[in-house]
Amino acid sequence: IAANTSDMDLTEEHARLGAITGIITYADGSTLNLFTEFGVAQVAEVDFDLDNATPADGALRLAATKVIRAQKKALGAVPFTEVHAFVGDTFFDQLLTHKEVRDTYKGWSEAQILRESYIGKNRSENPMFEFGGIVWENYGEIDGEGVGIPTTKARFFPIGVPNLFKTYQSPADYIETVNTLGQRLYAKQWPMPNDKGINGELQMNELQLCTRPGVLMGARNT
Repeated sequence: IAANTSDMDLTEEHARLGAITGIITYADGSTLNLFTEFGVAQVAEVDFDLDNATPADGALRLAATKVIRAQKKALGAVPFTEVHAFVGDTFFDQLLTHKEVRDTYKGWSEAQILRESYIGKNRSENPMFEFGGIVWENYGEIDGEGVGIPTTKARFFPIGVPNLFKTYQSPADYIETVNTLGQRLYAKQWPMPNDKGINGELQMNELQLCTRPGVLMGARNT
């Protein structure tokens, strides 16, 4: 069961990433498009122009500001605490070495970012730092199965919005689970014919949602 549980964890993470992008893809290839379901337009990707060898002064900060403004507009009067970004590897590396980022931190105690590639209250296994009012986290790719953030992309979402992301769990398809509250995981065993062994099953029936898909935004490095 423990080995299968780790597979379920990966499936759950994949669905949650789908909720952040606004399009959830299931194992059979079917998709749930949250923009279509909620009747909202998907915001166009922001070009951060990270491949530009001679960017205009302040251009990077301006691009970040545009993201924050768009988030505020989508939320209306609903407050939020910060904007978070899950970032692909190439995007993160280009951002971390960008002249505007490095010049911002040089000469300040926060310059540890130039040594360690992360800063802030949420130290984790993923490198992260804050710039332009956005917390950038190098989420990258978990495995080779498409779970993660594409290497040249970034996905933005606000933090601190009540019930922005929700998980719904339905009961397993067993007689004993009829009219019961859904649980995250269900494990069941039953005997094979003629008592030749035991069948086993582990299942998870979850729906991951962003309740305000209009706030979901993406960016590309160039």
